[in-house]
Amino acid sequence: MTITIVDEGSNNAVQIHPSVEQSGDLLLTLKGSNIAVQIGENCTFSGATITMGDACTLEIGPACSLAALEVLANANGSIIIGAETNFTWHTRLYLHEPSRIVIGSNCLIASDTLFMTSDMHSILDRTSRRRLNPARDIVVDDNVWVAYQAKILKGAHIGAGSIVALGAIVTNKVPPCTLVAGQPAKVIKQDVT
Repeated sequence: MTITIVDEGSNNAVQIHPSVEQSGDLLLTLKGSNIAVQIGENCTFSGATITMGDACTLEIGPACSLAALEVLANANGSIIIGAETNFTWHTRLYLHEPSRIVIGSNCLIASDTLFMTSDMHSILDRTSRRRLNPARDIVVDDNVWVAYQAKILKGAHIGAGSIVALGAIVTNKVPPCTLVAGQPAKVIKQDVT
């Protein structure tokens, strides 16, 4: 049971509540400067890896279970995870460009899920050379269940109390208390809990 912090930059601030020290394995790598990390009390990790670049922030609320969480945030990325949110096994949070991932309180995120705020490459209009696929934030409100192998992609906003079914791909807004499924995800049932 170890927490390892590798600080390759300067002016970084890491606040990990003492109760987290005995909770499991975490490798936190700060690959830049001006990074802020705050991990609340009674959080648990199991083989988690978090890598952050310049001017990134990570805030994890109390009593979260972050089993095998993998975070990669390049420069100017921001991640907020609310209290009592549980990641059951390998979940990837990828911010390859400046953007945010916000996950509310009391969420359940199943194994082998992916949250990604960009395409990791540019697609340009041939004539204007304007980029057509910029990074966009992801927001997951409170009390959301994201099932096994779901993918939550840039621009997704999942309303409170909603359910994302197994293998679904979410790219846009999901109303509160709604079950979505499919690739791309479509509304299957409303007024669920």
